[in-house]
Amino acid sequence: MKFFWHPRTSLQTKLLAVTWLMTTIGTITAAIVSSSLLIRSHRESIHAQLQTTATSLISLGISDFSELEDFEGLNDFILNALKMEKIDKIVRIYNKKGALVFTTIGVDYDHLPSQLKLPIPKPQIVNVQGQQRMYASLIVPYETGRKRQQFYLQVAIPLPPYADILSLLWVRSLILFGLLILVSFFISWYLAKKLIQPVRFIAEHLKSIDPTKAHELKPLHLSMKGDFLDTIVEGMNLLILRTQKSLDRLQKMSRYVAHELRTPLTILRGEAELVLSKQDASREEYAQTLKSSLEEIDRMSDIVAGVLSLDERKKMRALTQESYDLRTWIQKNVTRWEKTLGRSLCLDLPSTPQMTRLDPTLLYHLVDNLIRNVHAHTSSTTICTLFLKADSSPTLFIYDDGPGVSVQLLTALNASTDELINELGIGTHLCKKIAELCDLHLAFANRPEGGFLVTIEFPASLDLQTSSSRPLCG
Repeated sequence: MKFFWHPRTSLQTKLLAVTWLMTTIGTITAAIVSSSLLIRSHRESIHAQLQTTATSLISLGISDFSELEDFEGLNDFILNALKMEKIDKIVRIYNKKGALVFTTIGVDYDHLPSQLKLPIPKPQIVNVQGQQRMYASLIVPYETGRKRQQFYLQVAIPLPPYADILSLLWVRSLILFGLLILVSFFISWYLAKKLIQPVRFIAEHLKSIDPTKAHELKPLHLSMKGDFLDTIVEGMNLLILRTQKSLDRLQKMSRYVAHELRTPLTILRGEAELVLSKQDASREEYAQTLKSSLEEIDRMSDIVAGVLSLDERKKMRALTQESYDLRTWIQKNVTRWEKTLGRSLCLDLPSTPQMTRLDPTLLYHLVDNLIRNVHAHTSSTTICTLFLKADSSPTLFIYDDGPGVSVQLLTALNASTDELINELGIGTHLCKKIAELCDLHLAFANRPEGGFLVTIEFPASLDLQTSSSRPLCG
């Protein structure tokens, strides 16, 4: 029994053992109950025969015999009246003292008790043990004759040897039992296999999962339906979907971070190589380089924190507690953007503050990536301009006087699909992500007079102040 419940025993084996055991127990119970019912039915049949025979004898005139010698012809009378053989039913009569006065069988047939245990006030069924076998008997007290003499009528029927009946029954039962065991075994095996089939399918699906190819995971579909199976499959498919989304986010975040850290690391390396290349570099130059390096390190920390929090933010929740001036914000960060571009920027800003509550870190990453694209796709003589237009919904324009881009690339840039991460690069995909979080409208176009133009439209609901603008080139 321990083998079946051992942790290493398969579930199919356990189901097979339980089903087969229950079938076997049911078969044995049915055999025992059938035997008991058979014996009980036979006894009830014998009792009914006893009652019928006794009633018939009383009604046929046994009570008319008032003298003992009248019993001399009683045997023939009983045989003729009931048309029975001696071995079928035994009729015996006792006097009021319980002594035997008449019997339809002789001593050579079987020896039965010749004395009754009195008193017997009413008819009763008792078993009588002979020398050869057991008898079921009905004893009925009655009175007869003018003197109302007391007699006892006993009708007995030999009980069959139940051992022989049971042995015959058990032989047949064992044959049937063996057949039932075989049938139940195969039925149990088939049912266990069918019940385990969906579990085995799920296990094989899980076993086929390659951790290095999580993006190739496919949803699980079962042909069988059921309350628990549907819930399990839905839960597994949900876990697979969440795992794929988590891996996608992790991959994007790692590429975001690597992309964003590339520029500050390049600046750090360039400044360090520049100061080291000077033979007579002063103390102030080293201090300035270290100060700039610390700023770049702080910038990298902000980049990592900002990029990793992208997925935690929701649309229009990328807001700060206090508003700030867009113009002042641009002027504050222009030096860092010029480092990214490698040359000066031309600014065209309003004369009055433009207030907003959009997350400045996300806005910085957006503008920084757009300027980085200008640096990557234009020459060192190309002029890049930042123009903040004051209106009911202010707009920031970033444009250059370079050659522009092709129509196919322009179409891909204005498309809003995740395929941009593969077609256009991680920087453009990050710009799209930030614009979506900040509810900004991002558009790309070629300028009629030449060059590439990026338009960033701010939402009007942010209560940005508007005024006239004036150019400021550095």
